[in-house]
Amino acid sequence: MGCGSSFETWDDELKIMFLLRNVSKSSAQILQLVEASVSRMTLFTKIGGYVGLASRRIRPDNCIALISGMDAPVVLRKDGDFYRIFGTAHILGYMEGEHWPVDESKLKTITLV
Repeated sequence: MGCGSSFETWDDELKIMFLLRNVSKSSAQILQLVEASVSRMTLFTKIGGYVGLASRRIRPDNCIALISGMDAPVVLRKDGDFYRIFGTAHILGYMEGEHWPVDESKLKTITLV
């Protein structure tokens, strides 16, 4: 893997090794536990540099949404004029409502099927 390779194209195992080497010891232990318990999940990065964990079925055209009443962001896939939920996403910096807009007039109404 060359130095010019994008993080998004790395194998999951390489991403985990990189993250484990570049975080504190307690964070590394948490990441190891997460990795061991979610074999059907994959790491991904979001615009802005956020690192997340979601189903291996996630695709680049999916969107991550915050839905009122949900404990975690969700992965949505557009299906015509509607959206389908493809599971939750665990994103550092999104799990405590940090990105819920202060001005709720910026929220968008969508239809889930």
